This record gives sequence, structure tokens and C-alpha cells, in this order.
Amino acid sequence: MFLLELTTGLRVGELIALQWDDLNFKTGELRIERQVYRTKEELLIQEPKTKTSIRTLILPPPVVEAQRVYK
Repeated sequence: MFLLELTTGLRVGELIALQWDDLNFKTGELRIERQVYRTKEELLIQEPKTKTSIRTLILPPPVVEAQRVYK
């Protein structure tokens, strides 16, 4: 998670909401589609507040390989 934060600049809520299906290991595409929100009582996973927050990032090959090893 720390490596992804350093290389992508994702927000903490976006990082926490990531799932393995969001990463295409063949192309290196990482799809950002949800974010974790904190309420007074719980954590919720929802779509980001704005449409522009839903995006696809291309990860560098060494980062994709590090994620493959971690998984």
C-alpha cells in the first residue's frame, strides 16, 4: 500500500478501497472506482464524490511486479 501511495498519489480513502480486481496485471492499469468514507459510526465504501475521481492509472512495471509478488 505504501508503494502505491508513493507512486500514484492516491488519497488514503482510495487506497483503502482498492481490490485486487482493480489491477490488471497484464496491462498495469489500476482502476479507481470507490473510496472509503468515515461516518461517526462506521466506514463506508462508496463511489467518489466527483465523476473525475473515477479514473484509470497506468502503473510502472516494477510496481506491478511488486504487487504481483505481494498478492
